[in-house]
Amino acid sequence: VFAFNFTKFLHNDLLCYSKLELNHQEKHYDPSDHVIISHSITNGIPLISSDRKFQFYRKQGLDLIYNVK
Repeated sequence: VFAFNFTKFLHNDLLCYSKLELNHQEKHYDPSDHVIISHSITNGIPLISSDRKFQFYRKQGLDLIYNVK
């Protein structure tokens, strides 16, 4: 059984989003990814992804669980 808990994108999430250092070296400009990353950082939610570009955001507090394909 899987359960999902939907959370709102609040002011603190938006603040984190606005201060997020972007990964210019790998040209990672996807705003949807940045929303997910900001929400994860702000709420202390581990993020599971196989996107190598997400590793850059660990130094900003992202708890990334890298999923090898």
